[in-house]
Amino acid sequence: MKIALLVGFTLLAAPFSQQAFADDDFAAHRTQALAKIDGHIQKLQEHKGCVSAASTKEAMAACHSEMKTWRENEKAQHAEAVKSRIDDKIKKLQDKKAQLK
Repeated sequence: MKIALLVGFTLLAAPFSQQAFADDDFAAHRTQALAKIDGHIQKLQEHKGCVSAASTKEAMAACHSEMKTWRENEKAQHAEAVKSRIDDKIKKLQDKKAQLK
């Protein structure tokens, strides 16, 4: 069920995503994408350092717990951003529909 919803939203958003990545916005989008990737790499390196420095099972579990919390926060932020974009698109479509009437 979740997969079907995800596929549905992906297919729904596909035409809009091409508009979002117009040539004018490409450089800005690429810069944002690279910054996000760099942030993820930095977090993974911190996690690797934490695991490397761990001398006990509990210390390693604490490293994993911290990483899990970070991943969950990232996931929640992403979900909120997607919801916001979908809401904006729905509003634009409703406004366009109202203008056509």
